[in-house]
Amino acid sequence: MNPTMNREQWLAGIEAKCEPVGECLEWQGRFQLGGKTPVIYVPAGMIPGLCQGSHSARGVMWFLDKGERNQAGTVLRAKCKNFACISLDHMVVFTRAEAPKEQSARGEFSTAKRNAAAINRARAMPTKLSVDLAREIRQRPESSRDLAPVYGVSSGTITAVRRGALWPEAANGSSVFNWRP
Repeated sequence: MNPTMNREQWLAGIEAKCEPVGECLEWQGRFQLGGKTPVIYVPAGMIPGLCQGSHSARGVMWFLDKGERNQAGTVLRAKCKNFACISLDHMVVFTRAEAPKEQSARGEFSTAKRNAAAINRARAMPTKLSVDLAREIRQRPESSRDLAPVYGVSSGTITAVRRGALWPEAANGSSVFNWRP
């Protein structure tokens, strides 16, 4: 892209880096660190008052459609909640004060939801030990250091299993009514 390009040529080049997915126009180019904001390189002089460099692809699309930059202190978001969408039909303008409220309403700041998702991810991961192996570890007389390579875990894990800090349900006489605060 060079400064001699007109609006239509630049818009066609941007849309070539997008893929229609349902009603969304998903950006296939670069994303800002963190992966949630589509960014595009803006050459010097293409957008008045905007320096050369990487800028929000949504902001560039907004400028090409409206002919003006979005107001200072505002944020462009996709109302479809698809972070890769840069469709003009899906863009909503929020003030910087409204943006966190909108994110909270979406559940992006919900600690309970984040914790539940982390627990579900952890439960879905395969483990090296099971209840049967934990019972076997508790019955074996060898030291934690000797058992660790046998089960493919650390000696600290063996010690924690024997103490009941890990796999407490494998302890002799354990019940659903046994719990620790």
